[in-house]
Amino acid sequence: MITACFEGLTRYGPDGKIAGALAENYSVSPDMLMYTFQLKKGTLWSNGDPVTAHDFEFAWKCKLDPQTGSEYAYMLYFIKGAEEFNTGKGSKDAVAVKALDDHTLEVQLNSPAPFFYELTAFPTLFPLHQKTVESNPGWAASPENYIGNGPFKMDVWEHKNKLVLVKNDKYHDKDAVKLDKIVWSMITDTNTLQALFDSGDLDWGGHPAYTLPVDLLQSLQDEGKIVLDPYPNTVAVTFNTTQPPFTNKKIRQAFSYAIERQPLVDGIVLPGVPAAYAWVPPSMKLSSNDYFKEDAAKATELLARRLERAKNKSRKPPSVQERLLRHGGGFSPSFACISLLPKKYYSH
Repeated sequence: MITACFEGLTRYGPDGKIAGALAENYSVSPDMLMYTFQLKKGTLWSNGDPVTAHDFEFAWKCKLDPQTGSEYAYMLYFIKGAEEFNTGKGSKDAVAVKALDDHTLEVQLNSPAPFFYELTAFPTLFPLHQKTVESNPGWAASPENYIGNGPFKMDVWEHKNKLVLVKNDKYHDKDAVKLDKIVWSMITDTNTLQALFDSGDLDWGGHPAYTLPVDLLQSLQDEGKIVLDPYPNTVAVTFNTTQPPFTNKKIRQAFSYAIERQPLVDGIVLPGVPAAYAWVPPSMKLSSNDYFKEDAAKATELLARRLERAKNKSRKPPSVQERLLRHGGGFSPSFACISLLPKKYYSH
């Protein structure tokens, strides 16, 4: 709903590549620390007010404000002073994002982040209508106060029943919007939703409307109904480092080197979904040289070194070998990740 009703500096095109949205163009300083965005002129909020660079400055600082409690505030930590403000160790004025005028936004980073331009397509970096947010803390709960700048605007919200979005006639690229209305049925049972899709009562199945029933994924794929595309997203299972044997760094490393990720993803999620080997998704990588690589020999070496150290200290070694043999095929380490983008269906 957020991406339907709001738009940021950039967005993903039909080809999956990043492109300018509200940003007409941008420049980066030679040291890659200063980004300057030039906004398109004439863009409007759904109530007719102009969208300005000040709306971005306000929104980003609002989401960093500790009082807001934004779950994704850390997405802005690349900006100088952002983490300090969000954690109560700095001030809002020290956050290095500034509207130089109505159409120029300047952002200073802590260190070079080549993916920052792409990051501006993430909802946390969308603008907010300052007057609405400041005058009505509950603005997002009702259609009449839900002021956005995206291709659609909220028309009806029957809580726990349905949500209706209609085409936003103030959207700067409205001629490219082919739908007049989107109706979301708020049903929590995925099997019921799937049945409605199969009967033709729903036009869209899967993400972002709902998560597909796991037991149907393979059959849906066999029928050619699932379409998977890359999506810059990372999902991971991490170690509980407070419980042995994962309190030991070498044991954690041995697990990471030993686990074959792709067979796990194929068997648990869906064949064809790629396993990732870093927190940074493949679509945002600069090279493949710094990505993690599985290495069974390295895993054996680390495990042997840990056991040898335990023997030298005259302590009974932990039953790490048994743990590896028993659980090696069932654990997915920190870098066992999947990422995908829907067209017809989405499996997460």
